[in-house]
Amino acid sequence: MCMRMFLDNRSFSDWVPAINVDTLMQASEGFIKDGEIVVEARIKVHGESGDRFKLRETIDFFSPSRISDVILVVEGKKLYVSSQILARHSSYFEALLYGGFKESKKDKEIEMPDVDLMAFLTLLHLVYATGDANLDEGNVEAVLELADRFDVTRILIEVEQFLIDKNSDFNLPLRLHMADKHKLTTLQGNLMHKRSWSADDFKKIRQSDRYSLLSREAVDALFDRITERGI
Repeated sequence: MCMRMFLDNRSFSDWVPAINVDTLMQASEGFIKDGEIVVEARIKVHGESGDRFKLRETIDFFSPSRISDVILVVEGKKLYVSSQILARHSSYFEALLYGGFKESKKDKEIEMPDVDLMAFLTLLHLVYATGDANLDEGNVEAVLELADRFDVTRILIEVEQFLIDKNSDFNLPLRLHMADKHKLTTLQGNLMHKRSWSADDFKKIRQSDRYSLLSREAVDALFDRITERGI
């Protein structure tokens, strides 16, 4: 008797060696752990073809889809979105779409004032994890503002990691200000303690228009770093 792997009713036994059940049941073979048989599958995807094997669904927010039930109007453009997806990731949208309203907001148009369309589209792609987010140095601040405004915690973390991963030459005053303004403590710690500071770094910050926007705490931490470095 053998164990085989199946997917869509097709046997993959030609690809994966069959394992005899008697072998699985022998403790010495290492398959049994805490009285259970543990099977680990490692899958490497070399490519994709056909609609059934798409890794991610491409979403056009300008057109209705099978999961959209709310229309958000941003800069006069209608965006068709899923109330469940937005509410799951954002306490703001959860309250807007499900919280304490006399009538459901579903299937209705909701105006979104003071929202940049392109930044909001990037935010939606990040929330939906479509792979089409295109987060970059040009829009990261606007996307971060929206993620904070709409309390999309997962995206705040993703944007923070994006800023941490950027090379040291990327707009230090801007990153320091964003970390301070949006309470991105991991980014703050990374900038303050892991970065190799130079006199030019401090000069750039002091001469930047972002310097006056820093909180008292951020300025104090900055001068503490100057003292530590002996600059």
